[in-house]
Amino acid sequence: MMNNLSGGFLFFLLLLSLVVGSCDKKDLELVDEGNNKPHVTRADHAKLYAGRNRALISWPHNNKEVVLTKVFWNKHADSLVLALTPEMDSVKLMVNNLQEGDHLFEIFTYNKDNLNSGKTLVSGFIYGDSYASKLVNRSLYHLSYLDNTLKFSWNNLDDKAIIGSEVVYKDVNGIERTVLVDNAPTNIIHGVSSDKRGFIKYRTVYAPNQFVIDTLYTKFTSLPYINRKAVFDSLPGWKFRCRVMAEAKTIADYGGSVAFAQKMDEAMVKASKKFQVQGLNDAGNNEIHFYMIEMNPFEGRSSQFTTKQWLNDNTLDLMLVVNDNAAPDDDSWGWRRSPYLTLGHDYKGLFGASAIDALAHEFGHARGMYDLYLGEVPKASNNPISGEAFESKTCIMNYPYGETVWSEFSRFIINASAGSKVAKKYWDYFPAVFKITIKQKNGAVAKDAKLSFYPVFGNSNAVRETDVIKYRGTTGSTGTYTFPDNPYAIDGNPANNVYNYVVQIEYNGKKEYRLMPMDDALIAGSKNQDFVLNVTLK
Repeated sequence: MMNNLSGGFLFFLLLLSLVVGSCDKKDLELVDEGNNKPHVTRADHAKLYAGRNRALISWPHNNKEVVLTKVFWNKHADSLVLALTPEMDSVKLMVNNLQEGDHLFEIFTYNKDNLNSGKTLVSGFIYGDSYASKLVNRSLYHLSYLDNTLKFSWNNLDDKAIIGSEVVYKDVNGIERTVLVDNAPTNIIHGVSSDKRGFIKYRTVYAPNQFVIDTLYTKFTSLPYINRKAVFDSLPGWKFRCRVMAEAKTIADYGGSVAFAQKMDEAMVKASKKFQVQGLNDAGNNEIHFYMIEMNPFEGRSSQFTTKQWLNDNTLDLMLVVNDNAAPDDDSWGWRRSPYLTLGHDYKGLFGASAIDALAHEFGHARGMYDLYLGEVPKASNNPISGEAFESKTCIMNYPYGETVWSEFSRFIINASAGSKVAKKYWDYFPAVFKITIKQKNGAVAKDAKLSFYPVFGNSNAVRETDVIKYRGTTGSTGTYTFPDNPYAIDGNPANNVYNYVVQIEYNGKKEYRLMPMDDALIAGSKNQDFVLNVTLK
């Protein structure tokens, strides 16, 4: 019995020793604190700081009896071991060569007796090439320069990972500087170079979460900026400061404020070139420039600007209102007569050739000229008196589309206005005397020819069927009729015009017709001459 019992007991002890012997160190490391009270201080307050294909795990080292830590991840396929010393006040483990994605880390701490704390879990998203390739550079809505200061207005990009933008610029000494600006809607950088034109580079800085060790950058975008005051001051000849008020949706439709401003600058240059021709400012090498000194967005109706008087605003010469989305009843078309120094336009194809030609036409108004087409009779059916159509002189101030020519009086009034903020008034050049002389085909005067005058009003481009009683008359014995006053000034107001007349001449029982456009009278007045319409009967 004793031998049997002794053999069974020994077998039990042997079995027990085999079980205990099979529990290696790895099994001890995986003790779950849920079933065993930790004997060692855990990695309390451990944080994971994500990086690009790497992570930093850190926590305070408060218990100096902890001498070792082990970190497992990738389902225990990977691990790190770090010995701790009493001198350490915190633990920092860098885990490299991580795949992009979510990772879970298990942290164990050990004392000198190899007792462990049980696991502490930390997790986070580790970013890499795939994440980085999808980052978008925040775009600029507006970039402006004034007095060595750059102002940035950014388009909204709803991404909480954005922490700001890195901007590269030149300072007042021409030295390249790099600055990190925050992700506020507007940033300002002082001490920028005062060169007339410059460039910035910028890129967006991303931090995918609150705790990161690596920031990510988009590619650089390069953008020009303009010291507009310096450029304007450098322009030769007659030059005019234009403040542009641009409707917000119109700006957005054309790619945002930066792109819109570039297109607007190009449009102003092209329109100005229409003035840089022989016959205009010849003494100044034909230098005439309309330049955008400032551009501001607005919302609402154009009429909030076109109906205001800007004459006393010494910061500009012209207010240019641009609205491609104006309501049908909005006051947004064409020139607002001086002293209302405002242009308004709403065009589809805002920067196309036709719009540029129209802009040059409006600048012609700004320099004193009126619309030549107001005296036209485009269709014979609009002329019940003689049944003839009439086209005004070829000129940018007639129909400007594709036109490059300035008429005689246009050249005169633009030159007379020169570089003044407020242009000369065309109606100041009406002559003092207006006459018609009638001769027969053989050259003899046509005595007592009967005259009737049928007006062409600019708002209709049609001949009125009833003549102006005030100007009925005959040529008398001299063959000449002299008007009692200015026939182009309605109610004596030289700015309120009849732009043309169909003149009916009755002589020897026959009728003939002639046209008497206002432009001919102004040309005579510009030369200090009386206006005389000379007619030789057919």
